[in-house]
Amino acid sequence: MLSGVIKIMENEEINKSILNLWEKSFNGNSMVYAPLFYGNFIKNSILFVGLNPSFSKEGFDKILRDTEYENINPEFFYKWSNISKDLNNNISKCIKIEKYAVDKYNRFFQPLKNIANKVNLLFQHVDLFLYRETRQEDFKKSIFKNGKDGEINKFGLDQVDIFKKIISLVQPKIIIVANALASDIIRDQFKNLISDFDNKKGFYWLLQDNQKVPIFFSSMITGGRLDKYSRERLIWHITQAIKNT
Repeated sequence: MLSGVIKIMENEEINKSILNLWEKSFNGNSMVYAPLFYGNFIKNSILFVGLNPSFSKEGFDKILRDTEYENINPEFFYKWSNISKDLNNNISKCIKIEKYAVDKYNRFFQPLKNIANKVNLLFQHVDLFLYRETRQEDFKKSIFKNGKDGEINKFGLDQVDIFKKIISLVQPKIIIVANALASDIIRDQFKNLISDFDNKKGFYWLLQDNQKVPIFFSSMITGGRLDKYSRERLIWHITQAIKNT
């Protein structure tokens, strides 16, 4: 349970679930970073799903430049032991910084914006997990029972449950899972809700709240990882999926 009265102006249901999990799991631990918090979701959008939020001081320094937070030291600010000292103010800061990231971190978000513009949809980006870590091998230690792969631990499963709530709230038109490991985990954790590959349509279906949502599984499509021809094919497939919903 959260200690004290926490006032969250945006996305209260999801962010309180995230807070409860971090407080239960870490209790002011100074070695971990604060989780990803979300502003209000863009509904009926194209939903891009990543694995987890990375942490890069250089990246945050670029995002915060010329903002009211440019003097923040990200390595100190994002420590859970610091964030948890003043949740009301710090969560609001975290949410606003994430909005700056969408606007300014073009290497990551511009490819998503381009795809969304091509198919005439707004976009929403979320992560399957909320634990900040840059190296995937280090990240795996936080969610797998053996620290590498296989069975997900309780901390990881709790984050998957939050992710399921997020999908219900976003009510996406299309879902693009843009990470190979995230794709494998979602296929496993949603196995009773995801259809076999639709050979006629060219994608999978996710049954969500009694609605069938087209879902695509992919590796990363940001940072120049998706060549222009693969991007053209993806946009074509998304367009066809929209026509079928």
